Amino acid sequence: MKKKISIPVLILFFLITSFLSIFLFSCISENDIKVSEPELKEKIIEDEIGSTQIGDFDSIRYFFELIDQGKTNEAADLLDSSLAPDSNTKQQWKSTFDGFESAEVISKEPFNEQSWTDNYQVYKVTLNIQIKPERLQELINWDGQSIRWISIIKSGNAWKIGTIATGP
Repeated sequence: MKKKISIPVLILFFLITSFLSIFLFSCISENDIKVSEPELKEKIIEDEIGSTQIGDFDSIRYFFELIDQGKTNEAADLLDSSLAPDSNTKQQWKSTFDGFESAEVISKEPFNEQSWTDNYQVYKVTLNIQIKPERLQELINWDGQSIRWISIIKSGNAWKIGTIATGP
């Protein structure tokens, strides 16, 4: 025998569940949900300990995504001190990155794995870089699709870009 649920009972059930949902949602503050971009970047990089990849995260791809998005200060901050030992060198790299119209990692593969350590790895990376027209003459060696050998170095709890070379 089927039991019928009355309309007032359904309305009451709907009202109670709606009230509880609104109440529970209002108890969660925006600060509990929201994480700022710098905090997220720091968390991602710190979580990378012992690996160049966490899920879909990849420090080399992330570096070039920052450049592609015009976040060249943040990209320059990912350079290891061996590549950018002082603020002048870091500024020169930032200036180079500012000349990129777009930057994309086409492929990345481990290179010379026998030389890897817990703190050092090298990758053969195929890039597609488009240079801004006004900077093309200055940055012609970056323009178009090319291969770079990029090392990453563990610095504290983060992996940073150690070298960007045109040959192994």
